[in-house]
Amino acid sequence: MIPAQLPLFALIVAAYVVLLPRSVIGGHCTRSVSGPEGARYAALPVVRRVALVYFLSGLTASVSAIDLCGPPGQARSDAGAGYELDAITAVVRGGTSVFGGRGTIAGTLLGLFALVSLQTACTWPHGRRS
Repeated sequence: MIPAQLPLFALIVAAYVVLLPRSVIGGHCTRSVSGPEGARYAALPVVRRVALVYFLSGLTASVSAIDLCGPPGQARSDAGAGYELDAITAVVRGGTSVFGGRGTIAGTLLGLFALVSLQTACTWPHGRRS
């Protein structure tokens, strides 16, 4: 019962775990997005780093969309309807404030795990499996 998308998901999460907290570019991105005025005074290329954040977000979304659609000819216009609320719920449940602030990848993963566990528990068939 392991989803086929799990290896791709694990690869993307591992890339972000290495990129964001452990690299110079990740530190610049965090500082540029959380406090752009201070980052400008520190002579960081704020516009380029914010553009990089948007690029990485779009790249991740496009890889997810390709993975969701599956084989060619299987795409539907409403394939991801309602997933945006699930994403916001997982991130907020993981400890990130919607009013700005800091969040962690581990917290988001825990929020995602809690959300998926609740969804699985709500849709699990009642009674014994035969």
